[in-house]
Amino acid sequence: MQLVFDRGTLLLRGTLTETACLPGIMWDPRVGAWRAPACHYRELSRELARRYPDFQDEVRPRLEGAPPVTCPGLRPYQAAAVAAWERAGQRGIIVLPTGAGKTRAAIAAMARTGLRTLCLVPTRVLMAQ
Repeated sequence: MQLVFDRGTLLLRGTLTETACLPGIMWDPRVGAWRAPACHYRELSRELARRYPDFQDEVRPRLEGAPPVTCPGLRPYQAAAVAAWERAGQRGIIVLPTGAGKTRAAIAAMARTGLRTLCLVPTRVLMAQ
């Protein structure tokens, strides 16, 4: 049993014995596999890991061989924002005023998780930072 990210959705490879209580899962006849919206990842991966001992989660693989990102020094309110984000299960949005160091907080979050990260910015100037 393997869960992978495929074209913005989750694709389940393997044989399911039962689909009850699996969030958002639907049969996709085009590929002959079960598919679910990516927003159901957390609940779906937990339920599959509970039901199937041989379950492999390939959606969020750790980066192998990438240089480690060092966690920058944070001001107390930045550290509190990152800590609150971690307590929320690493989900949510950190909101700080202009110039308060959201980029530093984001880099700290990336360094702590060690996961691939997609950063979205509204302007090219911010992208260059």
